[in-house]
Amino acid sequence: MSDDEFEQRIEALFGRNLATARVRAGLSQLELATRAGITVDILVQIELGTKDPDLYTVSRLAAAVGWTASDLLAR
Repeated sequence: MSDDEFEQRIEALFGRNLATARVRAGLSQLELATRAGITVDILVQIELGTKDPDLYTVSRLAAAVGWTASDLLAR
């Protein structure tokens, strides 16, 4: 597996886990984006796995849904 393929899989996994965590927390995309200090457009891209968030954003998203960053990267 190439580095690009690995990165794409991680982004997709993070996005799926984030969407699951958001729904379980009872948050809309707008609510989560607002809590994390990002736009809804960026959040949608992250959840779809097409946007690679920086570590600061990962941390803010995790805190906003009540999960750890590690939880959002777990299979």
